[in-house]
Order: sequence, then structure tokens, then C-alpha cells
Amino acid sequence: MKDGDVRVYSVWVPILGSDEASKVGKATTRLSDSRVKHYWDGNGDLMQSYARVLDLGKRPAWDVYLLYGSEAEWKTDPPMPDSWMHQLRDVDESRLLKGETLAAELAVLVERRKGKGK
Repeated sequence: MKDGDVRVYSVWVPILGSDEASKVGKATTRLSDSRVKHYWDGNGDLMQSYARVLDLGKRPAWDVYLLYGSEAEWKTDPPMPDSWMHQLRDVDESRLLKGETLAAELAVLVERRKGKGK
């Protein structure tokens, strides 16, 4: 997706024993597009907020891919995404990450925004 209005926020969280803030710099090279903004959530606060929003129970929300339209508004908790996918075990298999599907859903959101005149 080449659209310059697309924004990507990558939030790195401590899941594995080796995950720490000092390693985020190297990890960001995996998402080197200039539209990507990287953040470190060392306490897992955002991860837990999304677990509540996505109804994951006690499972942390990591390896999730969330799509929001331009009208999304964050308040106390993040809003429910327009669409989302994951790479988690034992979670709704219909939402298991499929790159082509995620890209198509993103394209729909971009077109919707263009139709509203930004």
C-alpha cells in the first residue's frame, strides 16, 4: 500500500524473556517504511488494554494487527478496531493473519476515507 495517508504504529512489548527496550532498535529494521512509528510498551499496558478490547481474556494482545479508519478516537481504552487479525493460538481462527485479506481490508478503509474527502 503506497498511500501516504496510511499510518502504522508498531508497539513492541516484552513477551519473550529476551525482549527488552535495548533490542527494539534492531527489531525496527523489520518495518523500515518511513510511515511506521515505533514504540516500546515495557509494562505491557497497551497490550493489556487491547486484550480487554479484543476480548482475549487473560491472553496478552501481541502479534495482533489492527486496522482503524481515520475517524477512530482513543479515550480511556483503545476503540474496537474496524478490522483485526492475529497470530495467536486458540483464538478465533477466522481472524488468523492472512496478508492478502489484511491488505484488502486496509484498501477498503483507505477508499472510504478518500470518499469522505479526508
